Amino acid sequence: MGLPDVSSLNDHLVGEMTKRIDANMNLLNPEDFMKNWMSFGTGAQEQFRKFMETATRK
Repeated sequence: MGLPDVSSLNDHLVGEMTKRIDANMNLLNPEDFMKNWMSFGTGAQEQFRKFMETATRK
């Protein structure tokens, strides 16, 4: 008695993640990323700034 063979499940999950990454690769384009970011307005930018300040405090 050992662990079950989940290699086919793993292969399926890796394939699905690869498809999703490939489909969303344009989000990694800095120009498109900034266009999307700017569409949220200054409220989102301020919230992100506060998040980063909080995350970098010791």
